Amino acid sequence: MAGLVVSGTQVSYIGQDCREIPEHLGRDCGHFAKRLDLSFNLLRCFVLHKLPRLKFLDARKVTRQEREEALVRGAFMKVVKPKPSNVDIADSQEHQYTPLPSASRELTS
Repeated sequence: MAGLVVSGTQVSYIGQDCREIPEHLGRDCGHFAKRLDLSFNLLRCFVLHKLPRLKFLDARKVTRQEREEALVRGAFMKVVKPKPSNVDIADSQEHQYTPLPSASRELTS
């Protein structure tokens, strides 16, 4: 994997012009990584969406094109855990775990 540098629990994938976090980083390094450096890539739509007045990012001036892309795509780049719907809650309450009766726990029962 060209561009990937691992040093202990730090993983760096700098300057690779990726527009999303590569799947192989999570698969190969996610179990031990404590710090992930993705500097100088093409990820910052979400950052610019959250910080619209940011003037510099990765030591470069933020361009008009990057700001426009952040307006269009930035809000959709955040990973959000879906909230359970009322149907999911009703199903989970209907199928709650109940322990087996004590007599059926023995191997001979």
